[in-house]
Amino acid sequence: MIASFQPLWAFADSYITDLTEPVLGPARSRWLYPIGSLVKSGAVVAPGSDWTVSSMNPLEAIQVAVTRRGPTDSAGPAWIPEEVVDLRTMLTAYTVNGAFAAGDEKTMGTLEVGKAADLIVIDHDLFTVAPTTIHQAKVLLTLLDGKPVYRNRALR
Repeated sequence: MIASFQPLWAFADSYITDLTEPVLGPARSRWLYPIGSLVKSGAVVAPGSDWTVSSMNPLEAIQVAVTRRGPTDSAGPAWIPEEVVDLRTMLTAYTVNGAFAAGDEKTMGTLEVGKAADLIVIDHDLFTVAPTTIHQAKVLLTLLDGKPVYRNRALR
């Protein structure tokens, strides 16, 4: 079994606070988007997006999973802080676990000889920036099967 979440939605926006929580009540609402609990249990978490009704940018969703705040909320409490996960967990979820969920772990998901070199290069080390700025990282280069398919002009 694989838990698939849309982590971009794991924060207290008006949809959650005005529509969802009042119907579910506090006891059940506590378990909305239980990403941290599932990770702690050993479950495989492979996130995604509900494109076209939400952003397709995984950096925004990673930031929300790490902060449990909206992508543009740099301050304030985390929504259901027990469910916060760390950056390494989310990067693994989007890469290794995504490949596993697709049944492609033998050919992608990690950087290894013989696997597809599908990757991006971004302009920031996500482990050194404030978690609330993860979504601001810019893609400089995209490789599919080792071949450049996008190159930002800022990359020399």
